[in-house]
Amino acid sequence: MATTTSATSATSAIESIQELTRERERIVRELAQLSDADCRSPTQWNGIPRNVNFLLRAFSLHELDHLQHLHKLLAARGRGFSEAQILLSKAQALRGELEALLLSLSDAEFDAPGAGPDDWSIRQLVEHLGKVDAQYATNVRMAVEQGSAAATAG
Repeated sequence: MATTTSATSATSAIESIQELTRERERIVRELAQLSDADCRSPTQWNGIPRNVNFLLRAFSLHELDHLQHLHKLLAARGRGFSEAQILLSKAQALRGELEALLLSLSDAEFDAPGAGPDDWSIRQLVEHLGKVDAQYATNVRMAVEQGSAAATAG
């Protein structure tokens, strides 16, 4: 396995994650514009004739490979995850899928009205998600504070 070293080892974990996110968003925005015909374009992968679609599948599986590697590394260190961390990990994964679809849209598609009179535009849906995220976070914090207060009083 090839090793990768970082020239910016002084970069914090958060800064590294933010850079990874920015680069992924840039790549997804670019590649999301590919047509089905583009996906059938021939290419080579390790000297084997393939097509662009194959490379895109390999791109997504590469992430899964390293996710499994991360779990292995953390398990070897005895690092477990709380129920909250696991659930939030799933929520973040779903948000990533949503963001990938959103990054493929033009501004016109983003603001186009819904199909029916009561449907939201995609912009309205995104705004709703932002508001509801904050509402859920507030509700969770309040419930934990109340639970802690009740445990202390009891």
